[in-house]
This record gives sequence, structure tokens and C-alpha cells, in this order.
Amino acid sequence: MKKYLLLLFLLACLCLSSCQLMDDFESSMTDSTLAIVADKAEETGAATLARQFVDGLLAEDADMCLAAMAPGVTMEALQTVFGEMCAMLPDVAAYTLTPTYWSSSTNNGETQNLFQFRLEAAEQTFLLQTVQVSSMERLYNIRLVPWEELEEAAVQEQPDNALGPVSLLLTVATFGVSLWALIDCARHKLHHKWLWILLILFANLLLTFTLSGSRLNLQFNVGLYLVSSQLISSTSGFALRLLIPVGAIIYLIRRKTLTAQTNTQASSDESTALPENHPETENASLT
Repeated sequence: MKKYLLLLFLLACLCLSSCQLMDDFESSMTDSTLAIVADKAEETGAATLARQFVDGLLAEDADMCLAAMAPGVTMEALQTVFGEMCAMLPDVAAYTLTPTYWSSSTNNGETQNLFQFRLEAAEQTFLLQTVQVSSMERLYNIRLVPWEELEEAAVQEQPDNALGPVSLLLTVATFGVSLWALIDCARHKLHHKWLWILLILFANLLLTFTLSGSRLNLQFNVGLYLVSSQLISSTSGFALRLLIPVGAIIYLIRRKTLTAQTNTQASSDESTALPENHPETENASLT
């Protein structure tokens, strides 16, 4: 009984330490990613051009805004959105512009850089998105959206809570199978027991299936996962994240065979040792 309690305690410690390490890792990754985005925004000139465009909006100077745009953008095209953008921003001179996202793609030798900035002015927040093409030194496209609209869109995309019990049931089933296999393996005398324990812990298949519009994505990962299964349905699509304990299932299928082989081997060892040590055999040989 003490062995089982110790095993459960070690497993709980592993879960807690892994979760803590994952939180620290994600935090450090977020900081480093934002630093990379800021460096790229300065390197490509997107940050300078974005500030120039915002300065033009605050000063209601269309020529200043046009100077930040690529030659293909005309004043007529800019005027269609210039007035609306000026009306969004408050009448202030000071603001902060923080790069938060960057993506890059290359097509036919042309590299496109997309940046998103968090624009804060007079306690109001906006998303400023810029697009640059390598053949044009200035901005090819720009978009300004109030942050409240982004939050409203995010609320509308929330998953259906009705699937919560199904996700919980999948999680409990997965954890129950793994725990059952782990305890059963620890109870019995098996050849290569620790290899089976490692197989139960690490041979987990994480299946991620997402469907959004006409886009279908299927991904497989194998390893030690301390995550729950999820079934999500929203207005944007469907997602299934299922953790399958492959190692535990293999062990439970072969459990009887493994224990039978161990018992047979033990009986064979005892039979082999009997003629060497049994007193009756020694007396018979002397007579």
C-alpha cells in the first residue's frame, strides 16, 4: 500500500512541477517573442512608418500619412478611410505604439511583412495593422480598429459550453485508463517493469483535429502530456483535442500474457533449482 501511495505522490509532484515549468516557459517565450517582434518592426522600418502615419492622423495631415504609404497608394484611395480614422482617435498629442505581432511570407520572390501594433491614446486602445512588401520600402496597407470591436468579436467566437461535460468525460476516461495501467503495472512482478512504466507515461498520442470553414487540419504528437481532452464548437468551426493513452492501452491488452509469462518463468526457475538442493535427491545419489 505504501508503494502505491508513494507512486501517486510522485506522479502528483510531477504534474505540479511540470505545470509550473510550463507556465514559466510560456512567460519567458512571450517576453522573448515580443522582443523579436519589436526588433523586426524597427529593422523593417514598419515601426517608424506606423508612427508617421499616426502622427499624420492626429494632425489631420493627409499628406503626412500618404508619405508613409507605398507609391501605389493614391491620395484618392487614402481619402476613403482617412476621415474615418481621424474620427476614431482622440484629440491628443501623446500616445504609445507597441508591436505585438509579426508574420512574414514569401511568394514569387516578394516578401510580405505583416505587423500588428497596440495603439494607446487617452485611455483608448486600438489595433493598428500594417503590411509591407519587400519591393516597396513604405507601407502597402494599413488598418485601424478600436480594441472594443476585437473584444466583441472574441466574445462571439467563444466555444459552446454545452460540450464541456463531454470534454470532462473524455479527460476522466483518459486519466482513469492511464492511472489504472500504472498502478496495475506497479503491483505485479513483471520483466522490464520500468520500461512498461515509461511506456505508460510517455506513449501518449495527442490528436488535434480542427475544421474552420473549408480548412481542415490534423496533427499528431507523441509524448508526456499533462493536458485535458477538449471538444470545442464555435461559430468559426470545430476543434477536437483528444489525448489517447496508447502505452496504457497496450499494457492492459497484454497484461494477462505478461503476468502469465512471469509466473511461468518463476515456476521454471524453481523446478530447475529443485534437483540441486532437495535432500531426497542427494540421499538417492549416495545410495
